[in-house]
Amino acid sequence: MMMTCCEAREFLAEYLTGAMSAIEREEFERHIAICDECTQRLRATNQAWHVALKSVARIPDPLADEVPDSLLRAILHLQARMNSNTSRGLPIDRDNPCLIPAGLFSEVPIRIGSAG
Repeated sequence: MMMTCCEAREFLAEYLTGAMSAIEREEFERHIAICDECTQRLRATNQAWHVALKSVARIPDPLADEVPDSLLRAILHLQARMNSNTSRGLPIDRDNPCLIPAGLFSEVPIRIGSAG
C-alpha cells in the first residue's frame, strides 16, 4: 500500500534525521518520487532544518553554573524517554514533539551540579 501525503508529512523529521526503518524510508522515498507537493514540502523542511542547525551552532555553550539543575534533569529525562522510545521503534517523543530539538542537540553527557 502506497504512503499517503498525510503519512509522508508525519515522517519528514524522521526522514531528515535518519530515524526511519528501512521499510518506512523506502515507502517514503517511493511517495516523494511521485508527489510534487510532498517533494516541495521535504525541500522546505530540509532548508528550515539546516537554518535551525546553523543558528543553534552559533549559540555559545553556557557555563555549568548558568544552567539550572532542574533544566539539566529535564533534558536527561527527555533523553532517557527518547532512548526508550527509540528502542521500542518510536524515534521521537510523541508526548512532547516540541522538545525534539532538545533531545537532538544534547548528545554531550550532562552532569548535574557539575559547577565548581
